Amino acid sequence: MSQPLIRESLRLPLAFFASGAAGLLFEVLWFRALGRVLGNTVWAGALVLTAFMLGIALGGILAARWAQRIRHPARAFAAAEITVALSGSLLAWGLPSLESTIGQWLSPLAEHPATLASARLLLALAAMLVPTIAMGVTLPLGVRVLAKRNTTRALGILYAANTFGACLAPLTAEYYLIGALGLRGTALVAAVLNVLAASLALLPQATFPAAARPPAERTFSSHAGLLIAAAGAGVLALALEVIWFRLLILSRTATASDLDALLAVNGDTHVLAASPKYELLASNRLGEDTRASIAVSDGELFIRTDKHLWCIQAKK
Repeated sequence: MSQPLIRESLRLPLAFFASGAAGLLFEVLWFRALGRVLGNTVWAGALVLTAFMLGIALGGILAARWAQRIRHPARAFAAAEITVALSGSLLAWGLPSLESTIGQWLSPLAEHPATLASARLLLALAAMLVPTIAMGVTLPLGVRVLAKRNTTRALGILYAANTFGACLAPLTAEYYLIGALGLRGTALVAAVLNVLAASLALLPQATFPAAARPPAERTFSSHAGLLIAAAGAGVLALALEVIWFRLLILSRTATASDLDALLAVNGDTHVLAASPKYELLASNRLGEDTRASIAVSDGELFIRTDKHLWCIQAKK
């Protein structure tokens, strides 16, 4: 295989690796920023995740409708990456400054949980709509570029490269980038990766023989079963992600000097000894429902209930 063809075979996979890493870096940053604005409860996090995935789905729908009409898919892919870089950075940099404004706007809805949840979802969707839609169109456009030879192979290669980049990004962000560069510096790293992906896509392409003309497209009804199955798999995958995340938090390893504090939805708190044998040390009732996780800071426990913020500390 000649050297130019080797470079061509790696060009788009590397672009999708950078794109996947940038996308998950931005996701980590957006979840942190939106958590400060909308709340760090389990429900608020689920709404942000819903808005994130919904935006990507909308991008996929748009790409499915218009990708075949785009004459230069590599240029369109690059434009989508630049859109993610600009709008994603703006979101990561600008959301913290809106924290007090949005908090004041949402506070009157505290007595109406359904309305509050709807408002949070709409805010999260509006905030992430542009960058997530741009993320959603990149895979179909990349497949269109590589599919001159083999659509199935192109989809597998690009999806694998994108997912591998997405796997490395959160670990790098949480264990190094955010601590070393801060949220804004990490956003700039993600933007640079988007620009790198766009630049790789715009490199001169090798020419290949034209692919055979595809058969006429079937109607939506002929694909309905596959679409329903794919939707069901997506629902299951995201539900399991939320469940696994919560189980991993609960199953963390405790040291001999730790005390595990458990918080029920009805506001009951239970303190357990960190030992192989079950030992309940204390139970307390806050008197209000809560759906938030316990936050720990400087030896103090903070618990957010429906109407109050509690601080629990040792006697001084």
